Amino acid sequence: MKILIVDGTNTAIQRLDQELSHAGHVVSHRGSLKDAADFDLTVAGLAESNQDVVGDLISRVGELDFSVPRNSPFVIQFRDGHYVMTIPNCRGLLGAISRHLVEVCGAYLPASSRDHFNTAVCEALQNALIHGNLEISSELRDQGDWDTYEALIGARLMEPDYAQRSIRVDTHCDTQRLTIQIEDDGPGFDPSNLPDPLEPEALLRASGRGITMIRFAMDEVSWNARGNRIEMTKYYDAA
Repeated sequence: MKILIVDGTNTAIQRLDQELSHAGHVVSHRGSLKDAADFDLTVAGLAESNQDVVGDLISRVGELDFSVPRNSPFVIQFRDGHYVMTIPNCRGLLGAISRHLVEVCGAYLPASSRDHFNTAVCEALQNALIHGNLEISSELRDQGDWDTYEALIGARLMEPDYAQRSIRVDTHCDTQRLTIQIEDDGPGFDPSNLPDPLEPEALLRASGRGITMIRFAMDEVSWNARGNRIEMTKYYDAA
């Protein structure tokens, strides 16, 4: 894997550099995130205490067989108490990202809540990729046409205009809550048009079930005005 490390003067990054090179990764130092397009993974702003976090994620990513879309890099940043990832449009990567976030950020949650938390994050990532970046409606699933639905996903992942989009995940933990924002590059949607999950008709549709699971797992769920960014909050004492 080709890995770009920004700001190689950081002692934690220097140690991580040695470990990555030892593991057979191709590591390069540059001074700017603008250089990230030619690399599979970029690490920037790494704090001393975050070295193990990045090492764990790299080990997970390295086990996957995936192709990063050109000019859509995978970037990890640590800034102002936030753990920020820019994820390429890679469907096979989402499950590993979700599990990683649960392990790293869900440490304050009881074990009984972590599966629900993982489901919520995974659903939000899938929505960002399929409905956001690829602009694919759930109507095909509602009609039971799963083959066409999956074929359309595969086709759009090959189209540069869609494939080069990315997903941004911003995670912040404090003493009371865990908040995750997931934003895509799609046109967004109007959250006020979401169906009532308790309506009998809604229970029969495939669309909207992911949002229902997210609301069940999280204490607070909201969207920005454009509808391309979801914010999910889980309070530790409500877990």
